[in-house]
Amino acid sequence: MKLRLILPIALLSSLSLISCGGGDGSDDEGTTGVAVISTDNEQALATAATEAAKAAVNYESAPSFGSKSASKSYDFALVQDFSSFCITGTASMDVNETTGNGVFTYSNCDMDGGAVVNGTVNFSTTVAGDISTTTTSYNNFTMVYAGETQSFDMTMVCTTNISTQTFSCTYESDNLGIDGRTYSVSGSSVSGDAFGGYTVSATVTDPDHGTLSITTNTPITFNCDNGQPDSGEIQFTDGDGNTVVVTYVSCSSFTVSYNGTSNPYSW
Repeated sequence: MKLRLILPIALLSSLSLISCGGGDGSDDEGTTGVAVISTDNEQALATAATEAAKAAVNYESAPSFGSKSASKSYDFALVQDFSSFCITGTASMDVNETTGNGVFTYSNCDMDGGAVVNGTVNFSTTVAGDISTTTTSYNNFTMVYAGETQSFDMTMVCTTNISTQTFSCTYESDNLGIDGRTYSVSGSSVSGDAFGGYTVSATVTDPDHGTLSITTNTPITFNCDNGQPDSGEIQFTDGDGNTVVVTYVSCSSFTVSYNGTSNPYSW
């Protein structure tokens, strides 16, 4: 269901990869500490954990611009048209010839593979020795694929070791969840694909209850029209040391298990 975009962009590498205290179990720690689960908030925390997994997989789909040429030599025009990479629509790059910093602008660009992208992507790059660091900001950026719209309003920092060609990214973004609350997700890491499922780790801040760091027990698949996972299992440890497991049963249902109990919920 998710599409990995690879955009051929001049001298930029275009890669896709890929965010404390306890309590008595009944009070929320607030957004400054690790969330503590209770019967009152277990559904909310499971939703927050799920939103982190969804956001991480969406990040993995976002086009990323990894590294600048170490030579710092730019012989292309200040404004360059990349519309030839669009079946329909336009794509262009406006770049500072001295620094290599700039902006990509997409307008109804129908990429090969059926994805239509819109919006702007600002990027800036620094090179220190063999390490290239690119900061990319997506502003009202959308990708429509197979009838599903993914929105990206986020900042991505990617580092490349030019000599070893190793590459990694971290992300920071606020995401509107299925329950109408806004979650901040950072430090995400994703592997896998839409067919075999995704293995995910990330940190999410629940706006009412605190932070959670999630990992995957079994790969998560997203085959639902509502954007929710339909199978797989994630877990997190709360501020009191409870291990909480969220199991996705179907597109509309999931269970929350901890301390020997398991409760079913629906989206």
